[in-house]
Amino acid sequence: MIPSLPAFRHFLSLPAGEPRWERLEPKEKRIKTFEAIRNFFIRLSQDTPLILVIDDLQWLDKTSEEFISYFIEWISNTKILLLLLYRPEYNHPWGSKSFYTQIGIYPLSKDESKQFIRCILKEGEISRQIERFIIERTSGNPLFMEELAYTLIENRTIVKENGSYQLNESVSRHLVSDTIQGIIAGRMDRLEDNIKTTLQVASVIGRSFVFRILQTLPGLSDDLKTYLLQLQSLELIYEKRVFPELEYIFRNVITQEVAYNSLLFNRRKELHGCIGMAIEETYSNRLEEFYEIIAHHFSKSDYHERTFKYLKLSGDKAIRNKGAGSDPSMLCGDVLSCVRCF
Repeated sequence: MIPSLPAFRHFLSLPAGEPRWERLEPKEKRIKTFEAIRNFFIRLSQDTPLILVIDDLQWLDKTSEEFISYFIEWISNTKILLLLLYRPEYNHPWGSKSFYTQIGIYPLSKDESKQFIRCILKEGEISRQIERFIIERTSGNPLFMEELAYTLIENRTIVKENGSYQLNESVSRHLVSDTIQGIIAGRMDRLEDNIKTTLQVASVIGRSFVFRILQTLPGLSDDLKTYLLQLQSLELIYEKRVFPELEYIFRNVITQEVAYNSLLFNRRKELHGCIGMAIEETYSNRLEEFYEIIAHHFSKSDYHERTFKYLKLSGDKAIRNKGAGSDPSMLCGDVLSCVRCF
């Protein structure tokens, strides 16, 4: 059985309890930490094939990137499939490996776009006018096509009559934005006020947000869970996990950014300050884990003294962990937070 990621992260962050470990140089600790994580995954793969997915490589820290390069050297003869997702501008040294295959994700062709549109509007026949309208505006971008289709239904540019979707010629096509950000902003503007406010406030917490923190923030209704369910039904957010506590995630980072940027600057500052204080209170028994995120929120508020306090605590924590890999939990927090085991 593969342990959950939080349990694995906790395991690797436990004190070594071995004097010899404490006497090792940072470089030696780093090597042994890499070896421990490598051995863990290889041992799991001996019982069952293992798929490791690491997303958004373009944002990885240096230590995490060095671990991936190290790990790749050991997996050619194992039952491990390592999937690395990154943007085209990211450079890496693995292209020459015989066991490395690059799969580019390119815009959908015209036929693929038509098929994708049918998957979105799957409860009726689709006119050629609709296909042409969506394809011309999205240039084969799947996310853009999906968001545009939802928007066209919501603003009744597309109407369903007698089991088929038709383009409503009476609606001005100029009302439809030509950017994905504009499409999402348009969908947000059509939400009920309380639902829209919930989405906006959640966006200040981040791409992922814990319900326990969200419910403490000002300006939200008592029917918060109802509004979150409605946002899920609209596929603007998803439920990320229930245990150890309820957590949600925005469907994509663009949706979170659009919601965040739709708030007035002073309102964002107020919320960042409230979030920092909510994290202080909620996780007071293990506050060190959150120094950096608390510093981030206070730095975007008017709590200057608290900002300085947590920036200093974050710096002191980094100094204690100096010497890349000297603290296994450092690596877990960066690499393993974006690894999913299947």
